[in-house]
Amino acid sequence: MGGWGITIASVVTVLVELVFATMKPGDDLVRSLAERLDCVEEVLTSYLADRPVDPATGKNATRLAVLGVSRLRRILRRSTYSRAYREQMSAVVALVGRLVDIAANLT
Repeated sequence: MGGWGITIASVVTVLVELVFATMKPGDDLVRSLAERLDCVEEVLTSYLADRPVDPATGKNATRLAVLGVSRLRRILRRSTYSRAYREQMSAVVALVGRLVDIAANLT
């Protein structure tokens, strides 16, 4: 019975997390930055392991480079964040955008 209790508790926890994740999807700005950084990490990991970049990763890097960061800048402009946070995040957006451009050129 003890093993089942832990399993049931784990399933309930996962379901509660899923419900709350759909109710509040999170910060679109941070999620978009994380997606871009994940892509850059995959490209750099490939080069570090001295293996070719996966074609799907290369296409994703190119797609993200073409998309640019204008949508992220628009999100910042329309946000209710404090001015200091907006300025900091604007610098982060610019740096991440440049990293994606470099990663796309490497592929």
